[in-house]
Amino acid sequence: MMLLLLLAAVSCEYNLATILPEDDTGYIYMRALAMSGDTTVIWLDPTIPVGKTGTPDLEGVQLRLTADDREVALEREDGGSRYIMDGAWFTAESFEPGCRLEITASHPDFPVARSSTVVPDLFPECSVKAERVPFNAEDYVACSNMSGGNVYNHSQALHVYLTFKDDPSSRDYYGVRIVRSNGYFLSSQFYLDRNMTDLSVNMENHIMILSPADVFGPSAAYRFDNIVAFSDDDFAGQTVTKDYFVPYFEDDHQFHYTYHVELLKLSEGCWRNMEAEFNYAWGNLSYYGQAAIYPYTNIIGGLGAFGAISPITTLPLEILH
Repeated sequence: MMLLLLLAAVSCEYNLATILPEDDTGYIYMRALAMSGDTTVIWLDPTIPVGKTGTPDLEGVQLRLTADDREVALEREDGGSRYIMDGAWFTAESFEPGCRLEITASHPDFPVARSSTVVPDLFPECSVKAERVPFNAEDYVACSNMSGGNVYNHSQALHVYLTFKDDPSSRDYYGVRIVRSNGYFLSSQFYLDRNMTDLSVNMENHIMILSPADVFGPSAAYRFDNIVAFSDDDFAGQTVTKDYFVPYFEDDHQFHYTYHVELLKLSEGCWRNMEAEFNYAWGNLSYYGQAAIYPYTNIIGGLGAFGAISPITTLPLEILH
């Protein structure tokens, strides 16, 4: 009964009962995320039908990726990479905003799985301001868990404001990440502080990315750590200001801290899959013994998620004292 309620809650277009044909052979479970300037990794796994035994495999699967109807050459990882799991498919080709990507996976033992996405355009021109303010524990909403999270031992916080105008001609999905870099590290511009997962934000029409690897595969984790995502549903075509709080770290004899903001756009499939995961994780379905599955997929004939994000726009934070 609970599963039926879940399926009824999503659009008929993406209802699993209408996407998946009746078939007891199992399905191809696909996860992929494309971003301009970065490697696109595609993970394929077989599912096991209820009541079946054994471990199916996808040896011999035919995987095809096209970019604006042009064939994209794919390689398969053989275990030599630190960042791509053994057996995954990948391409280092960069896909520019507006590029339409189509993916198809076929295997004689499974229904054909296919999906498509369009690489979003860049985050619109944005002004950013940050100021130090007194720390107030009530300002912090623990987005990474449901029990209140950690209380930081800080006397000050950063209040960050982002102002931009939404495009009235399209439905848009945004992502924001505030990163603390530490000048002590040689690769400081790439250092992501894991202690900033309890980013504070007004959660109305926002979601905090909880476990991106579950949705788009392990390669997505570093892209989405600490990202807050939101749609333009409540400000379409308007100029809007979003504000966030993060802990402020004082410089000391060993460390010099700097901050920057990363801005990106999400494809619709990317947003909807993350939204479904967020709604499940913040719901109470575990009370009813439900498994961790999400009632949304944009893989036609299969399961999983295929999405794209725009190139990341990075803005330094100049902190007002």
